[in-house]
Amino acid sequence: MDQEISRHTDVTGGDKADMESEVSDEAISRHTDVTGGDKADMESEVSDEADISRHTDVTGGDKADMESEVSDEAEISRHTNVTREDKADMESEVSDEEISRHTDVTGGDKADMESEVSDEAEISRHTDVTGGDKADMESEVSDEAEISRHTDVTGGDKADMESEVSDEAISRHTDVTGGDKADMESEVSDEAEISRHTNVTGGDKADMESEVSDEEISRHTDVTGGDKADMESEVSDEAISRHIDVTGGDKADMESEVSDEAISRHIDVTGGDKADMESEVSDEAEISRHTDVTGGDKADMESEVSDEAISRHTDVTGGDKADMESEVSDEAEISRHTDVTGGDKADMESEVSDEAGISRHTDVIGGDKADMESEFSDEEEISRHTDVTGGDKADMESEVSDEEVSTKKERHYRLGEDNLEDTLEYEFPTAAGLMPLTEREKDEDMIPITPQPSALDPVAILEPVMR
Repeated sequence: MDQEISRHTDVTGGDKADMESEVSDEAISRHTDVTGGDKADMESEVSDEADISRHTDVTGGDKADMESEVSDEAEISRHTNVTREDKADMESEVSDEEISRHTDVTGGDKADMESEVSDEAEISRHTDVTGGDKADMESEVSDEAEISRHTDVTGGDKADMESEVSDEAISRHTDVTGGDKADMESEVSDEAEISRHTNVTGGDKADMESEVSDEEISRHTDVTGGDKADMESEVSDEAISRHIDVTGGDKADMESEVSDEAISRHIDVTGGDKADMESEVSDEAEISRHTDVTGGDKADMESEVSDEAISRHTDVTGGDKADMESEVSDEAEISRHTDVTGGDKADMESEVSDEAGISRHTDVIGGDKADMESEFSDEEEISRHTDVTGGDKADMESEVSDEEVSTKKERHYRLGEDNLEDTLEYEFPTAAGLMPLTEREKDEDMIPITPQPSALDPVAILEPVMR
């Protein structure tokens, strides 16, 4: 819910009161539905940066329910259909771009109200009240999605309310079943972001940005009966809140972002010849790029954070050549920071696979030749670091299997010379190629019988090889 607050109050009979309140950063919508007795409840909506329109339609009986909606730069359509004398059903929706309301009250003494607030999406609501003393209300708020609501009230003294607020997946269900209970649910959702506060308090430059909830902040308050009140509040994009206060210094650049799957990257570059900072948070695939170059000759920063993709951060800070590549997987929350600051050549590459890949890090810092290869499994979190620093030749290879590590022994086999080189194991030729002796055969100085050679395999016809 990027720009609105919907409050839904459904009073269906007796001493029950169910209220649902949502507070948004840019709009407040309140919906009050009083469905029984001689009461009339009217509530207004106050939108921050929006118009307030109020429409009151009293169609019959002793009840009148009025509700207003404030849409931010959108149309408001309201349809109220009252089919019985003492009934009044009103439905109000505040949509960021479209509001559709359909209310059908077919029987009984109750009125079912449904309100949906959607940001940039369609809202469809269907309410069917068929008889008895029950009222079932279901409210869903989806961000960038369709909302369908079906309410079926079949009888009895119960009222069931279900409210779902999704900013792609927030669902809240509240069930009030009887007595003096009151259930309140409050949700604050951000479709792409909910509150941003920037407080710059001192120094020459201070930039602070804080984002809370990039797919959602959910707060649930459940009051279930008697003198007890239980309130639960969650501030999360899976429970991440970041507050950053930059109060002084010559330059301060701070950026805090809370991502859809909980990836936040904070980079603070405050001085020197080169400074590169980048942080991006994507909410379903959006990429925001902030580049702050604070001094020096060159600064190049690029960072992409994808909701289901790979973000690469390249930071080149000094020396003759520096190449760094880092991939950050959104679902594996892998962050790699590489800083190459000097030397003649520095080449570092880091790849992080999102769900099971191989990352290879090669660091060659000296000597004539150095070859290093390391394989990383993302799900087994195997990291190997190889540093080859000198000598004429150095060749190292390490392979790590997810469930098995196999070490291959080096075998040297030479033919056509009188003095054969020592080998790590006894070997003998077969139709299948060279095969090692078993430990028992070696211990007992035994040579196995050579299988019948193949007429087509020249290697297979060789004599057994011994020391």
